Amino acid sequence: TSILEYRAKGYVPQAMVNFLTLLGWSLDGSTELFSVNELVENFSLNRISKSGAIFDAEKLNWMNGHYIRSMDGEELGRSLLRYWDEFPTTDIPKVEPSTSITDISSLIQERLKILSDAAPLIKFFFCDEVKYDASELIQKGMDIDGTKLILSSSLSALGEVIVFDADSIETSLRALSSELNVKTGQLLGTLRVATTGLKVSPPLFQSMEISGKKRIIKDVQLAINRLSMEK
Repeated sequence: TSILEYRAKGYVPQAMVNFLTLLGWSLDGSTELFSVNELVENFSLNRISKSGAIFDAEKLNWMNGHYIRSMDGEELGRSLLRYWDEFPTTDIPKVEPSTSITDISSLIQERLKILSDAAPLIKFFFCDEVKYDASELIQKGMDIDGTKLILSSSLSALGEVIVFDADSIETSLRALSSELNVKTGQLLGTLRVATTGLKVSPPLFQSMEISGKKRIIKDVQLAINRLSMEK
């Protein structure tokens, strides 16, 4: 396989150098993670293995995930921007460098093994309207009317949040869950689909903060409209 194919899949240079080095050489027989500088300082011909190399794809994924998680938020943001620029995806339009890409990428950093994992998880930040089937709004144990009540009540509650940050959003929605006597998971599950189009998303409250109050209000209102068309 061409090394460029691994680059296109989202493997980062640090991981590939580290991994390929270990295919035929070892530092001390046990150390698996090291920098290029450490490799330069310690490399010697007498530790090159004479046996055949074993290409362990699972180990490469683990190693690549380690290097991604080791980046700070700005570095990961820059890496994703470069990756999308070189290998465009329909999920992410042309994105200009900004503070938000740092914040967004930090939400999913722990879940990434390769850079190409990122786009499906955060594409909702970059589209004008999230896409999903209206039936996905209805959580287990709920019906259309109950779901519409959750959405309309959430619309009012979120509209009253003055400082639209993750903590304030969480406080408001957990209080609403108790007020409506519905499970928190049901309420948040409905809002997760309405605002991200995903059943499993990055942390919801932080995602809503980054999206902004105007966008979230728009998404919730649209979800109400979609459900209304179901009856």
